Amino acid sequence: MKQRWRKILTGVMVPAMLFCSIPLTGLPVFAERADEAAWQVKPSDIRGELHSTVVCPEEADADGFLFHLEDSAELLDDALPEGVETVPFTDGTYTAETLDQILDFVPEEDIEYIEPNYTVYLQDAEAVPDPEADDPYYQSGAQWNLEDIHAGSAWELGLEGQDRDTAADMDYDGNAGNDDVIVAVIDSGINPEHEDFASGTLLEGQTFLSGTTDARDALGHGTLIAGIIAASRDNAAGIAGIADHVKILPLRVFDRGNTSLSTITSAINYAVSQKQTFDSSSGKNGTNISVLNMSLGFSHSSTELQNAVNQAIDAGIIVICSAGNAGTTAANYPAQYAIGVGATDQSGAAASFSQRLSKDNGEGYENKLWVTAPGKTIIGPYYYSSEAYMTDSGTSFAAPQAAALAAVCKGIDNSMTHSQFRQLLKDTAAAATGSSGNIDGQDVEFGWGRLDFAKTIDYLLAQKTGSSKVTVTVRNENGTALTGASVRLFACAEDGSAGAEVKPDTSGKYSLTLGKKYLYRASTGANYPEQEGTAVLLASDSRLLITLRSQVYPTRFIVQDSEGNARTDAAVTLQKNARKNWSRPRTAVIRPGTEAIHIL
Repeated sequence: MKQRWRKILTGVMVPAMLFCSIPLTGLPVFAERADEAAWQVKPSDIRGELHSTVVCPEEADADGFLFHLEDSAELLDDALPEGVETVPFTDGTYTAETLDQILDFVPEEDIEYIEPNYTVYLQDAEAVPDPEADDPYYQSGAQWNLEDIHAGSAWELGLEGQDRDTAADMDYDGNAGNDDVIVAVIDSGINPEHEDFASGTLLEGQTFLSGTTDARDALGHGTLIAGIIAASRDNAAGIAGIADHVKILPLRVFDRGNTSLSTITSAINYAVSQKQTFDSSSGKNGTNISVLNMSLGFSHSSTELQNAVNQAIDAGIIVICSAGNAGTTAANYPAQYAIGVGATDQSGAAASFSQRLSKDNGEGYENKLWVTAPGKTIIGPYYYSSEAYMTDSGTSFAAPQAAALAAVCKGIDNSMTHSQFRQLLKDTAAAATGSSGNIDGQDVEFGWGRLDFAKTIDYLLAQKTGSSKVTVTVRNENGTALTGASVRLFACAEDGSAGAEVKPDTSGKYSLTLGKKYLYRASTGANYPEQEGTAVLLASDSRLLITLRSQVYPTRFIVQDSEGNARTDAAVTLQKNARKNWSRPRTAVIRPGTEAIHIL
């Protein structure tokens, strides 16, 4: 046995005693049991004790076991026996099919803990795919959740997940105002060809599943999650993503509705190593992950999982998880180690499937249901094709809305930590009260309340101090500056109306207060009606870009045969978009600047 492992440091040997994931830190591990007096197990009893205590609860599923070595021990990878494997990106952790494989190979005094390699589940409740859908769902009202969480309040201020903090240079490139805010999505992967993801939104991902080579989605869950966060807005297709300026890093851990705990922890540890490598190399290597979304879970505690989540938080990553779909007070992990998000329905009530708060869950019970967000009939991109969409229900789809808010907040304040964002949610969630009472002020059904972008962002902006010299540029939809445009700026009153007008100085610049809302009114020549909007400045030297949209788009139609030859005898009739009454091949979206529409 000795040639297959080695001691790195000399230490005191202690007997290994376990109960699921009980750490082996000294004698006695169990100081007391409910049914007998204090006791301890001698080393000679270890095999029998393991077989009787390291077992899965009857209601749980698991695929073998995880075991973690003491710091003083290391297994030699080239000598691992059949059935024992390393967990990628995780030092000192291995999987085994049986307990005997562990005990026949590793001296028990070198094992820190053993626990079942639990089965982890995606947390969606009911999926309804619609591969033929091509409507602008936000315009049609299908994205009811965005109105519910007041996502538009962020868009009105130009806060869409981009970096707006010029006081910190997150990517070490010397320009503090253009850093990427990156959200890692541990899920089933993403369809990179989907029409609703802009070029550059999706980073090259990683798969943690044997037999796969990339992070391409083969299930659908991950594509929808990523779309809720970062699908393109104003592209005349599909849905409006909440924070479409963020980057998404797909980490694929599912190819069906469940996967192993070791696969999940491997993905978390990969994200941690990417973040740590980025920081230690001053941005030359790795990935600067700001937020981690996990719409998954199971009901059993795990030392391995808790360690992985804690390391992510310590590395500077905000960790968001779904609260669980059992509709009961059962525990749910990793939500209890991070920030758990429950689900509400269209009426504002807690969804029937969303987990409830309970002190009986033990450590971290309050985290499991920290806040709630819409999770009933949520629509987003589907993996099936580049033009497919689907609706789904579950706390899975509430969590990415909180992850998107975390990304927006990170863009406003690059120093935002997990604990700070957690507190920010507690301070700014919209109060909600269910019928099940509360635990220490936290509602059993809603946690600290319902996600509210307007309240959270207003609170965060109020922390900004100082002034900004602002240049205003008015442009058309193509980004071309419109000369002769007139602009008036007003301080926003509490009710959102125009307060005192702000005049420019002799150089044409406006002096505005950082973090304060201003109302603008801009207009120019024919075809550009006056436009009113709000803006907020977060940098000491800023440019306010106002885009005016024309009401007239000169367009000519060219009808061609299948070989591309023009048909001069064709007639074209236009009608207003009838949404679902149009079949896709007969629908054309006329975008600003379009000169000709070709019809086959």
